[in-house]
Amino acid sequence: MARCTCGEGFYESFYIRDGAYQVMQLEEAGLPDAARKAIGSFLSHQRPDGRFSSQGKQFDANGQAQWALWQFYKITNDKAWLEKAYPQMRRAVDWLMKARRQAPADSPFAGVLPNAVADGEHLWDGKHHIVGYDLWNLRGLLCTAEAAHVLGKSDETKELLREVKLYRATIDAAWKQTGLPYFPPSWEKDGTHWGNTEILWPTELFARDDPRVTALIDEVRQRHGGGFTEGLIRWIGGALKWHVGSKPVHLYMSTYTTMASLVRGEHEQVVEDFYWYLLHSTATHGFPEIIFYERRDAAFAIPHLTGACNYALMLRHMLIHEQGDELHLLSAVPDWWLAEGKEIRIERTPTHFGVMSLKVHGTAAGVQVEFDPPKRQPPKRIVLHLPKSRRLVGSLAGVEVAVRSDQKKRWDFPAIVKLYRKQAKR
Repeated sequence: MARCTCGEGFYESFYIRDGAYQVMQLEEAGLPDAARKAIGSFLSHQRPDGRFSSQGKQFDANGQAQWALWQFYKITNDKAWLEKAYPQMRRAVDWLMKARRQAPADSPFAGVLPNAVADGEHLWDGKHHIVGYDLWNLRGLLCTAEAAHVLGKSDETKELLREVKLYRATIDAAWKQTGLPYFPPSWEKDGTHWGNTEILWPTELFARDDPRVTALIDEVRQRHGGGFTEGLIRWIGGALKWHVGSKPVHLYMSTYTTMASLVRGEHEQVVEDFYWYLLHSTATHGFPEIIFYERRDAAFAIPHLTGACNYALMLRHMLIHEQGDELHLLSAVPDWWLAEGKEIRIERTPTHFGVMSLKVHGTAAGVQVEFDPPKRQPPKRIVLHLPKSRRLVGSLAGVEVAVRSDQKKRWDFPAIVKLYRKQAKR
């Protein structure tokens, strides 16, 4: 059994929160043996009461573990493995069903998870009800319902879907009481944005045009702590004791807003974010976690493995993105990657539908595409996204071409460096 960690020192312990994305990156990179070894760490971190936990007083890991187990099945299609993992997924749901019914019916927090510590939201007093914990446990509940359906457990599937409906209703009620247009970090409205930003990624919990989703993206990009700085989300949990007075931005937490933009079709914003992220790497791509941009300094483990794996995941889903039972190709790539003489080549990459390959070659007339689609479980819809100026040469059987707008600006690394230098002089 392998164990996913984030780096050295502070992060040598196992974090389900980070490990879930690290296993996903191994899976999508075509490293099934490593992924299979690592996923065992999740199964061994379940408490006697059913809750998955790596950081004892925090509740997001329960949903994250269920999603990680479900994602492993989706990539491998290993139904025998899912049969063995499902009882633990179900026990995690049983814990959730009890935990979120602890508050009395007349409580403003009826139906949501109890108050708890949250390090990401920087709410350490244990007196807050953390929105990200509810969102992650809703996601885990949905994944377990899907697993029950795959395994032919029809009665359990119905029971779990009823619980999904009830849970959504209580989340909606808690949101209305905040009086905010978006989902805050905690139902008390305190904290810095963290798990509440994982709303459309890694699975869509709400409609991509839900006004609360739109408002959340706008809040973190434009206003939270002064808005995105150098392409990254502000982390305003308080000055860290060894950098008093500094202003931090958070690298890998930014990707969840970027991925929400990808799901919503905001391709140019995704491309810009991609290059800002690259700017904050070392020469050998040793991504940090928190960056103090005024000091040109960083904190916590460097290299930070979640920072690195999230960059790889971002690139993979810009090129290949599963969206339910649909497969989307080139959802958010720079237009110049498709220019004459340019080539994108992807060989035997795993997806939820099986292994696929893709070759895109830019010509004077447009783009030529060679596509070997996944055949294990063909998607109901395959969509190739291309800009107006780079039309498909010829046709692709079984593939729908979605023509998008041309990007207004060429985003590449020199462009980001130039923009950074301009901003740094202010």
